[in-house]
Amino acid sequence: MAIFHAYDLRDFTLEFSDREIYNDIRAECDITEILTVRPDATPELFLPFETSTKSQQIAANSEVDLVATADEDHSEIVWGNITDYSFQPDTILGWSQAACEQLAGYWRWSSSLGTSLCMLPQEEVEDDVEWEIVSKDDTTCTIRVTNNSDYIIRGKWYVSYIALTPETRYIKLRSINQDSIDKYGRRVMDLPWSMGITPNTMQSLIDNYCERYCEPVPFASMTLEGETDAKITQILNMRIDDKHQIIHPGLDMDEEFFVNNINPSFSREGSGVLIGTFQLEQVRDIENTTFFIIGTSLIGGAHVIAP
Repeated sequence: MAIFHAYDLRDFTLEFSDREIYNDIRAECDITEILTVRPDATPELFLPFETSTKSQQIAANSEVDLVATADEDHSEIVWGNITDYSFQPDTILGWSQAACEQLAGYWRWSSSLGTSLCMLPQEEVEDDVEWEIVSKDDTTCTIRVTNNSDYIIRGKWYVSYIALTPETRYIKLRSINQDSIDKYGRRVMDLPWSMGITPNTMQSLIDNYCERYCEPVPFASMTLEGETDAKITQILNMRIDDKHQIIHPGLDMDEEFFVNNINPSFSREGSGVLIGTFQLEQVRDIENTTFFIIGTSLIGGAHVIAP
C-alpha cells in the first residue's frame, strides 16, 4: 500500500455520492411446507376446512344419503362434524294467500305460470327433518337425511374436516439502520435469495450489506504525473483493488481508498510525460481487513494456536 499526499499529485478531487445508500435490506424465500395431520389429531390444533353436499331434493316422508367431498388438493382427511345446513320446503303451487300466510310463508302470483306461489320458511318443517353422518372414507363423508314432513324439501349440509394440505410459506429476512433512515430517508435494497443458502447465512449477508451501505462513501480521483522513473513505475504497477492511503491536510483527511478504475495516458502538451488517472473508492470500516502470514515455525509444538 502506497501513501499519496494530495498536494504532491497533479490533480485530486473528492466527491460524496448518495447513489449507493441503502438502509433497509430485505430478502424473501418461498418454501412449501406440509402440515402433517394424524388420525388422532384434535381440531383445536389445526385450522379446519369445510365442504358441503350438493343441493338435492328430498321427497316427503323419505330419506336420502348425501355425499360431501373434500378438496382434491387435500389428503389424509380427518372428518369432523356437521357444522351447518340450509334447506326449505319446495315452493307450493296453487295455494291461496290466506293459507300460505297462515304458515308464515311468502305468497305471490306468477303471471308466467298462471298460478300462485307459496314459499314456506325452513322453520315450518325443521323439527321434522333429521340428519346424521353414516360413513366416512379417505375423501368423502356420507350424510343421511330423513324428511318426516309432508313437504318436499331441498337443501344441502356442511361438514368440517382437517387435512394434509400443501401450504406455501415465505421466509422474510430484513435488516435496517434507523439512524441512516432518519438522515437520508428509507433506501430499500432487495437481495436475491440464492438456492441453497440457509436463513442464518442469508441474515448474515443482509446485515453485512446494511452495515456497508447505510452511510455514503467518498469517491475520489487522483492523477499522477510520471516525471521520474519511480513515478512511471508506480503508475504502470497500479492495479484494480489496490489499497492506498491518501493524505489531504486541507480536508483533514487521512483515509484508505480502493482503486476501481485506471486510465493511463500521455501528456498532449508535447512533453510525452506518462499520466495516470485513477478512480478511487474509500475503504469502508467493514472492508478494512488486515492480512498477515504466520510462519510454519510458529505452528505446532509449544506454539499451537489456541482456538
